[in-house]
Amino acid sequence: MPALREVLLQLLVINSKHFMKQELHAKLLHCLLNRKTKAQGFTILELMVVLIIVGMLTAMALPSFLSQSNKARRSEAQTYMGSINRGQQAYYIENQIFATALENLELGLSESQSYNYSVASADQLASVAKAEPRGAALNGFAGKVWIATGNDLNSTVYARVCEGPLGVAPDDCPP
Repeated sequence: MPALREVLLQLLVINSKHFMKQELHAKLLHCLLNRKTKAQGFTILELMVVLIIVGMLTAMALPSFLSQSNKARRSEAQTYMGSINRGQQAYYIENQIFATALENLELGLSESQSYNYSVASADQLASVAKAEPRGAALNGFAGKVWIATGNDLNSTVYARVCEGPLGVAPDDCPP
């Protein structure tokens, strides 16, 4: 770049003697010689300030994001447990017994990265399904479906989903 500048200055000096006024020629030379090169890039201070600002914004947003992520996983478990309970009710109506395996319910539930789903116990009167969390940061869930007979001797099917403590599913879901 400096070599090109020198060549341009020499050409300007040669050509300007013939075509330019002396005052304009002096101003142009002064401007060209005093012109600073264009700054390229950022200073380390500017980069540090940007990194600090991005770090602070990330630190503020990350807990909120993780909280929303866990809420979505919990919502998935609650939805799946409700589907399992409804599947057990339909299975009982058709077979007069509750299913002992999820495959028997034919629900088409996809594999979850957050929970393991299973039927913990099933007999002619009740069924308990569990959603065991795969991580300690999630709550476990249990879903229970049971048959109760009223005073009029009519049977009713009830269902309930219960939330357990962090990391484990409850063993039962009391009526």
